[in-house]
Amino acid sequence: SDDGNDDGNDDGNDDGNDDGNDDGNDDNQDDDNTPTTCVDESYYMFKNGLEVMVTCNWLNNAVKGTRRKARWCPIVQYHCPQACDACGKECADDEDFTFPLRQQNGNTDVCSWIIRNTVEPRLQQRRDRYCLDFELADPAIQEACPSSCGFCPEDPSNIWPKNKDASCGANNADFVFENDSDKLVDCSWIDYNPKKVDARRKKWW
Repeated sequence: SDDGNDDGNDDGNDDGNDDGNDDGNDDNQDDDNTPTTCVDESYYMFKNGLEVMVTCNWLNNAVKGTRRKARWCPIVQYHCPQACDACGKECADDEDFTFPLRQQNGNTDVCSWIIRNTVEPRLQQRRDRYCLDFELADPAIQEACPSSCGFCPEDPSNIWPKNKDASCGANNADFVFENDSDKLVDCSWIDYNPKKVDARRKKWW
């Protein structure tokens, strides 16, 4: 089935290198998380089901795009509004939406229940169970509760990794970027070749 393994049978060699042409403006969110310009965040990256860091453009694959968008857009659509056809969509919980709580004898609650207990690891456990786990998460909850799930771009607790504000100058071990060959590399690539280090530092720092 097409589950959390994220195209495991056909994406084994997909390392996200099809994203090199995504040159959108990454500053497209206003203060209330509503996109003012329908452009994907060019520096936003997230891990797909194969633990590969990819950009929004990865969703636009001609063959696998429909399946990828169905799976990932409920989670990343506010960073990738163009790819996910979510232009102008406000990143806010549906206050009228309720969902059944697991192992709670049929009791239901609203989106804010997910973040009601802020003591770790309870908050992350609830987000994992109701928003992230591909076996357990309900797409309806992902769609109706983006703020409580931590999907909004301006949410400091946003759980999906992005490199928008990272840099090699800050020695961020998680930062990756596309080099001239459209390959994803980390900061060590800059110093890897002694003959090219000066040119690479000048360009990439």
